[in-house]
Amino acid sequence: MLYVFFVLLALGSAFAVTRPLLAGRKEAAPRSAHDVAVFKAQLTEIDRDLARGVITQSEAEGARREISRRLLRAAEEAQTAQSLPAAPKSLSQGIAALSAAVIILGGTFLYFILGSPQLPDQPLKERNLLAERRSQRPPQVAAEQLAAERAAAEGTTLPQIDEQSQQLIDRMRLTLAERPDEPQGRILLARALAQLERFDEAWRLYEEARTLLGDAAGVELALSQGEAMVLATGGYVSPEAESLFQSYPDQPQSQYFLGLSAAQMGDFPRAEALWSAIIARYPDAPFTAGIREQLAQLNGTRSPAPGPSREEVEAAQQMSPEERDAMIRSMVDGLEERLQESPQDLPGWLRLIRALAILGESDRGQAAVQTALDAFPQAPERDQILAAAQQAGFAVE
Repeated sequence: MLYVFFVLLALGSAFAVTRPLLAGRKEAAPRSAHDVAVFKAQLTEIDRDLARGVITQSEAEGARREISRRLLRAAEEAQTAQSLPAAPKSLSQGIAALSAAVIILGGTFLYFILGSPQLPDQPLKERNLLAERRSQRPPQVAAEQLAAERAAAEGTTLPQIDEQSQQLIDRMRLTLAERPDEPQGRILLARALAQLERFDEAWRLYEEARTLLGDAAGVELALSQGEAMVLATGGYVSPEAESLFQSYPDQPQSQYFLGLSAAQMGDFPRAEALWSAIIARYPDAPFTAGIREQLAQLNGTRSPAPGPSREEVEAAQQMSPEERDAMIRSMVDGLEERLQESPQDLPGWLRLIRALAILGESDRGQAAVQTALDAFPQAPERDQILAAAQQAGFAVE
């Protein structure tokens, strides 16, 4: 029904524009003929003004002489002037057809580029609720602080940096200090820190590099920065990261994180539309497997994707050690259950392995390692799982 309305609207707009062109026009009288009619009307107006006493007899005679003189000159010009010819009918029809095509085809093109026909209607109450949630989102820096506090409450720690990697990073930092205008060095250091899960430092270096490169920075560098910003907050898409992804809406990586942001705010129809568009565009791509899992979970639970919660952190700070331990174990149990239902989540398995090691759950940890290896039997995911298991002290058969 909506598309029928759009078609009728487009046809109505095209008819309103083309009707004067299709109606045609007769030969137009010369301008002097119009002047003759104006001067005759002015003479009649003088007689009315004289009858009402607005002007005197002498003023009326003077005005009649001046207007009569102009009337005679306009009448002579009208007799010698030629009428303006009408436009050729074929030209009018051609312009009308071109105008109709521009209105209908151009409007359709713009709608499918800028519009979202797959999105359902949103009642005003839901739109207001989404707007309120959007306005209350914490910014990037605050979200990073909340993520750090949440990790501390869960007992999660970043992986240790080996001595050789630390020396390499220190040398790169010294080089950047000596070369403050060097963007490539910042990119290399950002990639190294991202591999070591120091995402908060990585995205800032990406941002500095993009600033130095200007228009030559490219899409890949911007997307790397946006992804690092999301990972630095534990999976939460901040307003700053969302704005960055919105600058590249056609990129599948941007569409994924924009969908994640929508899910975190409870805008599930938009999240489903964005993720479904990625799957439709890249049906056989390997990265769509994880998106299919999340989409199935979204359709099944309609619950927001995980992100840092200010209320949870504040509640954890007010708990006793026993209550905090129970809360952490409950969160770990929830993570384990989610991974059993959606096993194609490598970061989730790595977090679970580290959390079980901190809790001292060796049997559950070894079982989690084995289940993760069954889900990711190939490198490089398998190597990351084995490295996490070795660091956690879990034996692998």
